[in-house]
Amino acid sequence: MTKDKGFIQLPLLLLILTGVVIVGSGSYFIAKETRKVPAENHDQQTSVQPQQNTSGTAEQISNGSFSAASEPVAQTQTQPLQQGQMSQSQQQAQPTQTQVSNTQQAQPIQTPTQTTPTPQPSQSSQNQTPTPVEILITLGTQDVDETTARIEWTTSEQTESELYLSGGDLSSQQHDSQNGYTTTHAVMLSNLQPTTDYSFQITATGNSGFADYTSSFKTKTPTPTLQMTGGGNVSLGASGNKISWVTTYASSCTASGDWSGEKSVAGEYIPSFTNAGSYTYNLACVGNNSENISKSVSVNVIDTKPKITFSFNGNATNTYAASVGSSVRMSWQFSYATVCAASGDWSGDKYTGNGWDMTFNSQGGFYYTLTCTGTNGESGSNTATVTVTQ
Repeated sequence: MTKDKGFIQLPLLLLILTGVVIVGSGSYFIAKETRKVPAENHDQQTSVQPQQNTSGTAEQISNGSFSAASEPVAQTQTQPLQQGQMSQSQQQAQPTQTQVSNTQQAQPIQTPTQTTPTPQPSQSSQNQTPTPVEILITLGTQDVDETTARIEWTTSEQTESELYLSGGDLSSQQHDSQNGYTTTHAVMLSNLQPTTDYSFQITATGNSGFADYTSSFKTKTPTPTLQMTGGGNVSLGASGNKISWVTTYASSCTASGDWSGEKSVAGEYIPSFTNAGSYTYNLACVGNNSENISKSVSVNVIDTKPKITFSFNGNATNTYAASVGSSVRMSWQFSYATVCAASGDWSGDKYTGNGWDMTFNSQGGFYYTLTCTGTNGESGSNTATVTVTQ
């Protein structure tokens, strides 16, 4: 009996030393003895005595009816522990809030290492489509004249580029860039119409695709021109003398001198003259760009009516007094005529510079008339009178 009693007291003492009853919220825990296995001795086998039916044991202790026959102690063989590996008893002892070790050292609780997660791209970033690269066309110098234009432009990458011109009598006339496959381009346009609006489209094709650009320009207006015809020598009273003028790129004209008033940019004018003399006709015109230009013509009006003069014995006179039996030489001259007709006391065609010797046998009055027709159709006449006395 004594032997059984000693056997019972020994396990009871061990349980008392190693168990800790934690009272909280109406429950308790029993921490069992654990043996720390040295990490460096991997070949050592350690036997532990697991507790079975712990709740029953505690109940027997509290009732004082614990016996060796009712709770046999079994030994369990375990495999060598690897470094850092916990035994089954240590794993079972981890959840307890208080741990007491029979080896005077509590088993350390390993805290898992927190790993910072690698940021992942958001769904919107994953679904975002890259913005495509576009070809940019930049218009450069436009050197525009009356009938020519040079257009320059650049592209953001190397491209084949063309210019299509419309305006005047042109419609999408193609002009290839003079520089070929590059970023700087130019075309030279010729045979354009002055003062005309033109539009153009630039196209460019490169690795990034296709682009186009539209713009326009207006050719310059040339300096105005003015031409006048007429003037010179004209006959007094003659008809058909005409002054004419024509302008280019002029907006208005004004007359001055021997005429006045506003004149059209092209026209003609027929003056009439009542007196011989010199006449000047001025015309000033204003261009579309406010340039001034002027011209003038002069008209010299000449009395071209045939003029006839007589001379007797070399003295210019239309009258002569003679006596019966005397002789005299009569001569005549005329201008603006080639031939004249004689009438009165003589007849026939007479030519300038000629003369006639006369002898008077009787007294009385004698009349010698010349009628001339001028080159312009005008006629003139003159008469010489000779009075013969005893």
